[in-house]
Amino acid sequence: RVDLLKDMMFLARELGHPPLFVGLLDQPVGSAWTGEVLREALDLQMPCLPDELQDHLCPKVLRPKLYPYFFHSNGPLRQAVVSLTATYFSVESPQHLASKFPEEWPLIATNLVNTLGSSRVATRE
Repeated sequence: RVDLLKDMMFLARELGHPPLFVGLLDQPVGSAWTGEVLREALDLQMPCLPDELQDHLCPKVLRPKLYPYFFHSNGPLRQAVVSLTATYFSVESPQHLASKFPEEWPLIATNLVNTLGSSRVATRE
């Protein structure tokens, strides 16, 4: 869990938007211990923060920058990004993100190429 928190903090810092960390933390995350509870309790499957904060926590300008994180090597961070994009933008996969917002494809491609050239091993993999 500590690694996940560190990766979430790094993601928010890397994208230059610290409030994103709070948005990532607010995403429901199940585990082997809470799986049944989360399936039964629908209110636990929803973020806690009000919808009015979504534009502040993850503005639309960050959407194309999140694309490479659908492929992150840390599974829990990848799942947090999927949950966040599903909740805030109604997309759950990189293909859906690119097809739903085709006007952002040049920005998505630029961010993907920049990430592939990054010196961070976790994003290069």
